[in-house]
Amino acid sequence: MWVDPTGDHLLVYVDPQLTVAGELTKAGIGQINAALSHVPGAPSLEAAVSCR
Repeated sequence: MWVDPTGDHLLVYVDPQLTVAGELTKAGIGQINAALSHVPGAPSLEAAVSCR
């Protein structure tokens, strides 16, 4: 998994093993939030707004 800051968006790429039927697992959510915490100004996954 990695976070790609592009302009005013953050793209998060996740290993499919962190999902079940297209939904993030609790472990996946935790890993994403951990990665986002290393990006200055990034919101948590729960506070983020989808750009799609």
